[in-house]
Amino acid sequence: MFVMVQLLDLMHTLHTRAASIYSSWAEEQRHLGAAGRKIEADSQTLWTSCWCPLLQGIAWLCCDARRQVRMQALTYLQRALLVHDLQTLDAAEWESCFNKVLFPLLTKLLDNISPADVGGMEETRMRACTLLSKVFLQHLSPLLSLPTFAALWLTILDFMDKYMHAGSSDLLVSLPGAEARLDTGGSPHSGSCLYRAWGQYPPYGSLSLEAIPESLKNMLLVMDTAGIFHSADSRTGFSDLWEITWERIVCFLPHLREELFKQTIIADPVPSPPAEPVQPTLPTQEPPPGSVPLSPAEKKSVSRAEAPQEPPANGSEASPPLPCPGPTMPLPPNQGSPPSSQSPLILQPLASPLQVGVAPMSLPIILNPALIEATSPVPLLPAARPISPSDEVN
Repeated sequence: MFVMVQLLDLMHTLHTRAASIYSSWAEEQRHLGAAGRKIEADSQTLWTSCWCPLLQGIAWLCCDARRQVRMQALTYLQRALLVHDLQTLDAAEWESCFNKVLFPLLTKLLDNISPADVGGMEETRMRACTLLSKVFLQHLSPLLSLPTFAALWLTILDFMDKYMHAGSSDLLVSLPGAEARLDTGGSPHSGSCLYRAWGQYPPYGSLSLEAIPESLKNMLLVMDTAGIFHSADSRTGFSDLWEITWERIVCFLPHLREELFKQTIIADPVPSPPAEPVQPTLPTQEPPPGSVPLSPAEKKSVSRAEAPQEPPANGSEASPPLPCPGPTMPLPPNQGSPPSSQSPLILQPLASPLQVGVAPMSLPIILNPALIEATSPVPLLPAARPISPSDEVN
C-alpha cells in the first residue's frame, strides 16, 4: 500500500509539471537545432502525450480494493482535473477527458470491488459522482460548443440513475444470508435471513440518495441560468434538450421537476366556454320598515294626485273655480291666522248648481286654508284659546 501511495504522488507531480517540462524541452531543441522529431508544448500535445495517460493511471488506482488507496487516488484526481493548466484545453479535449477518464472510472466503481467495505464503496462512489458534476460545471462553456453535447449530458444522467441504486444492490450481495433469501424466494414477512440480517447493519445508500440529487439539482440550476434549456423558437419557450432531460430524470427522480421549476411547468391551454352576456338588473326600492302596503285603488289615486297638470290645448290657463264670495265676517279678536305649517286641504270636485256651464274637473282642487277662512260665510272651528281669570268670574 505504501508503494501505491508513492506512485500516486509521483503521477500527480508529473501531471502538474508536465507543461513546464515540455516547454523546456522545446526551448532546448530550438537552441541546439537538433534534427529529428520536433517537440511541441501546445495543449493538444500535452493532453495526448502526458496529461491523459497520467489521469488514466490515477483513475485506475481509484478502483483499488483498499479503501485508503481509493480515497487518496480520488483526492489526487480531483486536484489534477481542476488544476489551472487544464483550462487551456478545448471542447474536444474535454470530451476526451470524459470518455477516457471519468466515464470508465464511474463504470468500474459500479462493480462490487470491495464486498467487505460496503460503506467505503458508497463513499467512493459519492465522491466520484461529485467530481463528475464539478468538472462538468467548470467546463460547461466549451462543452456547449460540441455537436455531441446532448449525448454527453444524457450519459451523465445515466450514471446518476445507476448510482442512485448502486448502494442497495451491494448491500443485498454482502449481507449474510442474502443468498438464501434470493434462492428461496421468501416474502418480506416470512422472517427470512435477509430481512433479519438487514436490521443488524446500518442503512447504507443514504449518502447516495442525498448527495446525487443535490449534485443533479446544482447542474440543472446552472444550466437553466445559462439559458441552455430555453429556446425562443419553441412554443413553450424551452428547447428539445429540456424535454429529453426530464424524460430521463423522471425515471429515477419523478418529483424533481416540480421541486425545482414550479413556475416553468406550462400546461396545455384549455379552451374556456364563451361567457354569456350578463343582463343588468335595476335595483328595486324596498319600502321603509313599518310602512303598510297600499292597495291597487290607493296606488291609482296617489299616482293621479302626483301627476302634473297639463295645460289645455288652446294655450289658456284654466284656474280651478272658486266659490262665490259672500259677506265678510270679522274674525274673532283672539283668533289669529292658522300657523303657516298647516298643510293645504285637498278636496275632490263636487257638482254644484252654481257652476253652470263649467265642465266637471277630474283633478283635485287644492285650496289654501287661510283663503277659505277669509271668504267662508260660516267661520271655521276656532282654535283653543287659554281661559282668562275674567272669563271664569263671568
